[in-house]
Amino acid sequence: MIPKFRAWDKVTETMQDILAIDFTNEVVEITQNTIAWFRTDELRSLDEVILMQSTRLKDKNGVEVYEGDIVKVIGDYDEDVSVVKFDSGAFVLDYNNLDTEFELFHFIDLPIEVIGNVHENKELLEVSE
Repeated sequence: MIPKFRAWDKVTETMQDILAIDFTNEVVEITQNTIAWFRTDELRSLDEVILMQSTRLKDKNGVEVYEGDIVKVIGDYDEDVSVVKFDSGAFVLDYNNLDTEFELFHFIDLPIEVIGNVHENKELLEVSE
C-alpha cells in the first residue's frame, strides 16, 4: 500500500494536501486549495513543510487520522486527549500528561475523534492545573 501524506506548510501556516513528493530533489508539490487567494499548486522544499503520514484509520466521524492529529479517546470512564505519532515503526498515541505512548491498534475498538492537530490547535494539549 502506498503511504498517504499531508503537509503543514510553514510558508502559509496552513494544512495542505500533497500531490507529489520528490525525495531526490527534496521538494513537495502541495495544493493551496485551503487558501482562497492562492488557488494554485506550489512546490515547497522539504524544509518548508512538515510531512504527516496517514494511519489509514478513520475516527468515529469518518475523518482520516494522520500523524500529528490530536485525538480524543473515549473510554469507559473518561476521555483522554493524545497526539498521534509515528515511533519505532508504529503509530502510537502519545499521552503528554502521562509521558507514555500506546500503539494505536490497541484503541481500534474504542471510539476516537480527531479534534485538531499539533500545528493549528496546540491549546488542546495544555494541561489545566
